[in-house]
Parts: sequence; structure tokens; C-alpha cells
Amino acid sequence: MAFIDELTFVMITLILVAATVGYIVVAELYAYWRSGPKGLGTALRETAVPMVALGLVVLIIGFWGMFTWPLPGAYNLLFFDIYTLFGLIVLGFGLSVYLGFRLQYVGVLSLVSGGIVIAYGARAYQLGLTSTPWAMFLMYLGWGATAILAFPVAVIADGWLRGGAAGAPAVEPAKGKDGLPRYPVSYLRAAIVLFFVLVIVLSALATGGILANAVFTHLKSPP
Repeated sequence: MAFIDELTFVMITLILVAATVGYIVVAELYAYWRSGPKGLGTALRETAVPMVALGLVVLIIGFWGMFTWPLPGAYNLLFFDIYTLFGLIVLGFGLSVYLGFRLQYVGVLSLVSGGIVIAYGARAYQLGLTSTPWAMFLMYLGWGATAILAFPVAVIADGWLRGGAAGAPAVEPAKGKDGLPRYPVSYLRAAIVLFFVLVIVLSALATGGILANAVFTHLKSPP
């Protein structure tokens, strides 16, 4: 079967998800600091639509690729197995936010999937399945690490949403200079959340490098 040039759009959706999730995480950290669990819950629910929309697009393309096998040989397994898992995770987070479910349960799925992504990338590197094996491995490593880190971030978000020892303080927080309360965020939790954002940004940059090469190559000489 001839090579079909849909991988460029696949990588575009990865970058879109990275940009959306990175922005959401930073915005939710700020929302909790400013408004506590209530403000965080309101802000999170507003993210359900883009997350569900992106998750559906990714999942549909993933299942289509798994059922039709448009790529040569093992490349279908390398790309579409992982891409379908990615769609399930993004859609799961979006639905969990919309329905008010705990995020950590989808986080467990993300944690396990992250290990699978790294294993696929490592094996693809060993077999030399791409013309740029190091770049491909770094992309898989980055997205695998992102999926793994999504679990502790989800646990932290659950704690903030539900208050108590894991999240919001039991007493009224101190007020800032503007007279509004400021909900304290521990340095450890903030570091984990911001490290997650850094990793997803680096993953997007690695994906963007491969995407740029693919776009320039395919536009010049379509497969």
C-alpha cells in the first residue's frame, strides 16, 4: 500500500494538544492561587470543550489508522498504536473535567501509557525505523515522560479541587495586597506542575522539528 501523507497532520494535532494542555495547566495553577478550589473547578470545566474536541479528533484518526493500515509495515504500529492511546487519554481527561470525576483515574491510564510510548520509541530507535532515529526517539521519550508526569499532576489537581490536607488549607488563606485571598501552593507541587509544562513544551518542540522536516520534504516531493 502506498505511503499516505497524514503523519504531518498527526504531528500538528500533537503540537495543538501540547499548547492547549500547557496553557491550561499554567492557567489552572494561577486560578487556584487566586480563587482556591471553587475558582479552579470553574476554570477547569471551561477547558472541557477543547480537550474533548481534540481527544475525539485524535481518537478517530488513531482508530482509522489502526483499521486501514495506511503506512508501510511496522510504521502503523509505531505511530497509530501510540496515537490511539494518546486520544483516549486526552478525551478521558476532557470528560472527567466535564463530569467532575477525579482526574487521577485517567492519570493512571496515562502513567502506564507513558511507559509504553517510551518502549515503542526505544525499539524503533534500535531497529532504525526512521531516517532520523535520534529525533524520533527524543520525541517518543518526551511524550512518554509527559504522560507519566500527568499522573502526579492529576493527583495534585484532585487535591486542590477537593481541599483538605492534600490541597486547599482548612483556614482562610492570607490576603494579598489587593485584599483578596491567596491560596498557598507548596514549592514541591508547583515544581512538579511547572516541570510537567516544561516537558510538554520540549516534546512539542521535538515534534515541531520532525514536522518541519516532513512538511518541507513532502511538499517538495509528495509520496
